[in-house]
Amino acid sequence: MNLSNKAFKTHVVTLPSLVLGPIRAESLPVLTEDLSYFQKALGHKVDGIVGLDVLRKSSFTINYRAKEMLFGPVEGMTFSTPFATETPVVTIRVGVQGRKLRLVVDSGGPDIMLFQSRGFDSTSFQALGKEKATDVSGTFQRTKVWIPEIYLGDERIGPQIAFIADDRKDDGDDFDGVLGFRGPQFWKVAFDFEHRKFQWELPPVAPGITVSVYDDVQLSSGVLADAEAEATRIYQRAGISFCVPALAVVIDLTSFLL
Repeated sequence: MNLSNKAFKTHVVTLPSLVLGPIRAESLPVLTEDLSYFQKALGHKVDGIVGLDVLRKSSFTINYRAKEMLFGPVEGMTFSTPFATETPVVTIRVGVQGRKLRLVVDSGGPDIMLFQSRGFDSTSFQALGKEKATDVSGTFQRTKVWIPEIYLGDERIGPQIAFIADDRKDDGDDFDGVLGFRGPQFWKVAFDFEHRKFQWELPPVAPGITVSVYDDVQLSSGVLADAEAEATRIYQRAGISFCVPALAVVIDLTSFLL
């Protein structure tokens, strides 16, 4: 998957052994590459990217709030959808405006990104502007769009902001884009290889508050302050979180690089 037009060199070497939680791998073929991009983007040194060729040895759950990755059987979550493919990458079926797509599940990325090479352009959606983005392969152009309705399998997740990437088509990429889950909307995700399912949890929905507006009533500053304090108390009691931290460990489910 190459989103830029830049070619870069890699070398294949053999890693004697790798231990990640309960997962052990011996004599593992890996690619070597400059990963300094991730240090610039994350502010942390990244020594390697562990891909599904290793991680699929065990089901696992990622809790973005707790910054934890748990290996082993997955506890049942509220939402789930079957894998469309499991190798070489995990994809799931995604419905976009009546069209059925296959998107790669990316636990380390925050964005929904569709590939222009798969027949998408900004005229199909409400365009919100163009921007340049950078990944490990270089810089590429993408268009920000508003999609009014998206389904993950049969589960509706509603309107979403997404991106259409001006990508370079690779012969081995038989999917329509990337589905990033590292964001405030998904606080826990799981890859259940025993049952071939992708599962996720959404943040709790705040209770509805009825508001009446009158343009002929003036309230004192004291009443306004009391109303603001009460609204803050309601939000705190509802457990609403406006900042969901991301994992410090980079988990890219499409490749294994060192």
